[in-house]
Amino acid sequence: MPFPKLDRFLTADGDLQPVIVKAREILNLSRLCDEFLPPELARHVRAANLKDGQLVLLAANSAAAAKLKLISETLGNFLSKQGAKVIGVSVRVQPRMSRSADAAPHKRALLTPESLAELD
Repeated sequence: MPFPKLDRFLTADGDLQPVIVKAREILNLSRLCDEFLPPELARHVRAANLKDGQLVLLAANSAAAAKLKLISETLGNFLSKQGAKVIGVSVRVQPRMSRSADAAPHKRALLTPESLAELD
């Protein structure tokens, strides 16, 4: 556990137990998805929710979402075989949520004074 004191504090509050259980369940599903998916796809995907057996995955872009939709049935079967209570997988696009450490930085253009004068 990365934060043992925080974990002890949160588990001590009985009202937070359902939230903690749900968060751990989603974290475990996310790890299973990472195990199943190719690394280049997994870094663009995050498990967001599990409701009534339906796992909701968020994709960073439409290309990742399209790939996920193609393999969603196979992924659902894999998760079920791992003991997860998943009966279906749905995919939604949520831009700007890539977990990639090498995400492209914002582009900048530096112009020399001469170039600026030419633009004028």
